[in-house]
Amino acid sequence: MLPRTVLKVITHLNQQSTFYNVYGPTECTIISTHHIVRVSEDLTLQCIGRPAPNYSCFLFDEYLQPVPPSATAELYVGGPGVFSGYFNRDDLTKQVLIDIPGVVDGKCYKTGDLVKLDSNGELYFV
Repeated sequence: MLPRTVLKVITHLNQQSTFYNVYGPTECTIISTHHIVRVSEDLTLQCIGRPAPNYSCFLFDEYLQPVPPSATAELYVGGPGVFSGYFNRDDLTKQVLIDIPGVVDGKCYKTGDLVKLDSNGELYFV
């Protein structure tokens, strides 16, 4: 994720410059989503983009139900890089590795991050 100080520097660069803003918790092997940042776009929005190849992102409410587009919800990440659990901490593992039958193969990581999905399929931090 690009820190706000970096975003401020970007505004002083050539308008043709591009950067990648990547998001991903350690529990998902670092990069789960990516977004190409263009100097000309609104840099006050914290776009984390779309899922990286072979990853899936889901927005669920507290009952693990999908939310409507543009609603704020917790981000869940699924994919081959999702970890198998915390070492000697089964209690924590059970809190964050969630099985969502019929939605994704395997477990999803409950990130604790609140995001919104826009009409173009891009995720934004709230």
